[in-house]
Amino acid sequence: MSDLLKEYDEHSKKKEAHHHLIKTIVLSFVAIIVAMYFGNMFFGKSSLDVLLTLKEEQKKLEKNIMTLKAKNAQAQKEYLQLLRLKGENSHEN
Repeated sequence: MSDLLKEYDEHSKKKEAHHHLIKTIVLSFVAIIVAMYFGNMFFGKSSLDVLLTLKEEQKKLEKNIMTLKAKNAQAQKEYLQLLRLKGENSHEN
């Protein structure tokens, strides 16, 4: 009977080791897939395209801001000149 228990115990240990190996392989595979997914999401081609597009758009917007600031300064100058002319005309009347 002792031989039967030893055989059962060895079989049980082998089965447990087999399950542990399968579990390790599956978890490793899942970890690799997740790492590849996130790596592609952060460093993949589409992310680089988005980054470059956003940088180009930023440059265009900064250029547009500078143009609008210059136009605003010119408009303020004209407005102040008109106010001064209006003030001079009201003093003359």
